[in-house]
Amino acid sequence: MKTRLLNRDTPRKLANRVRDNLGKRVNTLSEIRSRHELPFNGGKGGRMIDGTALDGFPEYIAKQEAVLIGTVENGQLESDAAYYVHSRGEIALGEYDQSEDRFIPKQTVELGSSVMSDTVRALLESGVEVTLSPIGEALSDAVRLSEDDLLGKKQAHVYALREIHGYSRGETATILNVSPSTVDTQLYNARDRKNSAESFVDTLDQIVSDMN
Repeated sequence: MKTRLLNRDTPRKLANRVRDNLGKRVNTLSEIRSRHELPFNGGKGGRMIDGTALDGFPEYIAKQEAVLIGTVENGQLESDAAYYVHSRGEIALGEYDQSEDRFIPKQTVELGSSVMSDTVRALLESGVEVTLSPIGEALSDAVRLSEDDLLGKKQAHVYALREIHGYSRGETATILNVSPSTVDTQLYNARDRKNSAESFVDTLDQIVSDMN
C-alpha cells in the first residue's frame, strides 16, 4: 500500500485559506459596525419606532403590523411607501392615509420569500428606485451578515437591529413580530457565533505564525 506524502506547505496553505475566508466574514461585521456611530450600546437608548421616517410615513403601523421599509419612486410627484406587512409576509407598495392611520396597499412586490431581509434584498434588486428607511437599512445590513454565513438569517436580523442600529429589545421584537425572549435568544446566539469566529481566526493566526 502506497502512502501519499503531503507537501510540507499544505497545512500552512490550508490554514491560510481557512483563515482568510473566515476573516473576511468577521471583517464584514466590523465594516458594517464602523459605518454606524451609535451613542449607546446594544439598543440602550434613543432609537424609536413610534415616529416618522422619509416622507412623513410612520415607521410602524400597529393595527396592521406594518413596518416601513422605505419609499419607491412611482414616476409621479409623490413616492409610494413600501411596508412589510407581517400578516401577508411580503412587501406592499401603496399610500398612507393619515386621517385613519392606515396603509393602503396598491400592489405587492414579487419576492419569493417571506423572510424580512430577503424581501428587502429583492426590492433593492427589482430595478425600482428605492430609498430605505432606518429599519430598511438595518435589514439590508442583515442580508450581508447572513450571506457571509457568519450568522443565520434570524440572528442577523436581531444583531443588525440591536447591536448595529441601536434598536431596543422591545422595538426589535415589534419590528420582527417576535417575542422579546426570542430577541434575547437570537442575540445571545449571534454574539456567541461572532465571538467563536473571532477566537477561531486568532487561533489560526497563531498556528500559521508557528509554521513560519
